[in-house]
Amino acid sequence: MGKVFIIGAGASYGHTNGDFPLINGFFKRAKDLRIISDDDGKIKNEYDDVNKYVKNIFNRNILKEEINIEEILTNLEIDIEKNSILELKIIRGKIIEVIRSTINKLSAKPYNENSEYFLFIKHLEDEDSIITFNWDLLLDDILGRKKCIEHALVNEKKQYENMFMKLTGNRRQTWAGMGLSPYVDYQTTGYYLKLHGSIDWAYCPNEDCGLYNEVFPVDNLTNQHSCTECSTESKFLIIPPVLNKKYNEFPFIKKIWNFAKKEVYSADELVIWGYGLPPTDFYSMWLLHQASSSLKNVSIINPVCFRRVKRKSGVIKFRKNMNFLRPFLSSVKHKTEKNKIKYYESFRDYYRGQDFLTKYNIK
Repeated sequence: MGKVFIIGAGASYGHTNGDFPLINGFFKRAKDLRIISDDDGKIKNEYDDVNKYVKNIFNRNILKEEINIEEILTNLEIDIEKNSILELKIIRGKIIEVIRSTINKLSAKPYNENSEYFLFIKHLEDEDSIITFNWDLLLDDILGRKKCIEHALVNEKKQYENMFMKLTGNRRQTWAGMGLSPYVDYQTTGYYLKLHGSIDWAYCPNEDCGLYNEVFPVDNLTNQHSCTECSTESKFLIIPPVLNKKYNEFPFIKKIWNFAKKEVYSADELVIWGYGLPPTDFYSMWLLHQASSSLKNVSIINPVCFRRVKRKSGVIKFRKNMNFLRPFLSSVKHKTEKNKIKYYESFRDYYRGQDFLTKYNIK
C-alpha cells in the first residue's frame, strides 16, 4: 500500500500558525476564549473547584501559568482510583469539557487555504491512510466530515468517508462493512483513524440499547444529543490525556486501534507529523513496532528534530535532537534501509522534498 501519516497536535498547531494549543496550552487558550474566565479575566464560578484542585496539588493557577493538562488528569485518575468521590469526578468532567469547548471554538474558525492541512490534502493519495491522536475537527472538515454526516457522499478524498461508512454506527444504515466473511489478507482502502476519539463522536451509554457504544459523528456540538433507539442522553468519546488511557473500555476505540495496527504493518512509508512520542506512552510505541521489516521510508516532520548549537566561535551548527528522536528510531530504524529516514521542519518542506539536511546544508 502507500503511506500512513501519523499525526499529532503539532500538525494542528502548525496548520493554525500556533492558534491551536499544545498539551501545556489548553487552560491559557480557554482563558483567552472566555471559556473558564469572565470578561474581567477572573475564574468563572463553575471552574473555581478546578482551579482550587490544581492550586492544592500543583501550587499553580490555571489562569496565569502554562500547565500540562495530562499531568493534572493523570493525577485526578489516581485520586479517583484511591478515593472515588463525586467531587473529583465532577472536576475531571469539567476539565474534559474545557478541552472539548476550546477545540470546538477553535475548529470553527476559518483558516487560510494555504495552510498546511490544505496542502496535505493535495498530497494525499487514495490508498494513503491517516492515523491521528488529535481530537479536533480541522482535518475532519477538510476531508468532508459535514457532507458525510448529511450523507451527501461526494468527497474527493475517501479516507474520512471510509471510516464514517465502514467503522462508525452509520455502517448499520448501509451494506458497507456488513455481511462480510472473515478475511486472510488485509487490503486497505485508505482510512482516517482517530485513536483518542473526537469531540464530535457521540455514543449511547445504555447497555440495554441495541446501539450501545455505537459511535456517530454529529454536527451540532453545542446541543445535547440523545440516542435514536432508546432516547438515552449521548456522551462524547474522547480519551483524556492520562497515563493509563483505558482503551479497552470503549469497543469502538479498540476497533480503531486494530485497524491502525493493520495500516502501520501494511505501510510502505510512515510519515510522523507533529507528534512527540512520550517514553511512557507504551501503546503508541507498540503501534510503531508494528511496522513491517519491508518498510521503505520513514519521514519525521517536526521543527525539533534538530537543534541549533552555538559554538564558541559563534558559528551555529545543527545536531539531531536525540531526546526527541530516540523513541522513534528505536522503533523503526532497524526496519528500513540506511539513510531512508528523513527529517523535515514543516509539512510544507516535506511537500517540497526539502529535508533538514538540504534546507540547512547539514553534512
